[in-house]
Amino acid sequence: MRVIFCKYRNKLFAGNYLVCLSWAMDMASRKNQMVPIYSIRPGSPEARLIAEVDRQGVRPIPPCTYTKIKKGAVWQSL
Repeated sequence: MRVIFCKYRNKLFAGNYLVCLSWAMDMASRKNQMVPIYSIRPGSPEARLIAEVDRQGVRPIPPCTYTKIKKGAVWQSL
């Protein structure tokens, strides 16, 4: 099972893909910043970047971009 989450200001906001996408679109339009959406398997140290959302829309990312998640990250549910 994978967890879908958005990263915004050193906090991780988890939900399903559609909830994360709508939340990221709302934040990107209000704050004028890019919000990345990630997918991660529980226990994995790396998350895969799925999409980036900004004011102009959603940009899907090819499935080869990974990033590390810090152990002390703050998780919140959407």
